[in-house]
Amino acid sequence: MIFYTQGIIIKRTDFNEFDKLLTVYTKDFGKIFVKAKGIKKIEGKLKSQVELFTLIFFNLAKGKSFDILTGAEIIENFSGIHSNLKGLAACFWMAELLNRLIPAPQKDLAVWDLILRFLKWLDKGEINLTGLKFFEDNLLKILGHLPRQKSALSQWLFNERINSIWFLQKT
Repeated sequence: MIFYTQGIIIKRTDFNEFDKLLTVYTKDFGKIFVKAKGIKKIEGKLKSQVELFTLIFFNLAKGKSFDILTGAEIIENFSGIHSNLKGLAACFWMAELLNRLIPAPQKDLAVWDLILRFLKWLDKGEINLTGLKFFEDNLLKILGHLPRQKSALSQWLFNERINSIWFLQKT
């Protein structure tokens, strides 16, 4: 069975010699795991379509353990983020929050809209702590978490700081 959805790749992990396991936050299913077969081969046809922090239209097939990537088309690549070190650091911070706070596939259009708004804001290059705090606070609000203190979500939630926040505060 083939199905389609829009999504943003928030993590890529080597799976086998030629495959990668993608963590994708999708509009229709929430956070899912997708196996990209042969993506690490030199002649891999979908290699350029599966970049981190890119809005993609996915063609997926149901697999035994993971959905299988059968096709992909870039909708928006957010080139302003990919050419800006602070933008990339903010995206990795966002991905870390999504990976740790969202455990399983569950459709949530409020989270989807928040992620897209955040990426579009980062793409403009206007990166500041107020915008990062806005994303953090709204994600917590949508997911039903209440921070113990107004700042340092990562400290109380993970009992450690996420390094990209430190990097962004320093500049």
